[in-house]
Amino acid sequence: MSRIESQLTFDEWALDVTLADQGDCYAFVPICGDEVVWGVTMIQERCPGVLTGVVSQHGLEHAQQWAAEHPTWQVDFCQATDLTEVA
Repeated sequence: MSRIESQLTFDEWALDVTLADQGDCYAFVPICGDEVVWGVTMIQERCPGVLTGVVSQHGLEHAQQWAAEHPTWQVDFCQATDLTEVA
């Protein structure tokens, strides 16, 4: 019996703030072209790839409001290796 391994890779990711108001629950969703890939979600402290934006299933206005209230979101959630470029 052979073992088949697959690997999904995405170049860009967005911070999903849909549940941010409920106990600071954040997730990362991949971006493919100009589309959010809902359903492929990573729940972790830092983005698994290049962090390009903020999204919410409550809509654009919710995402924009959250981003305005959290102006350091890019530094707070980017990959740890990206912090060397910010400092």
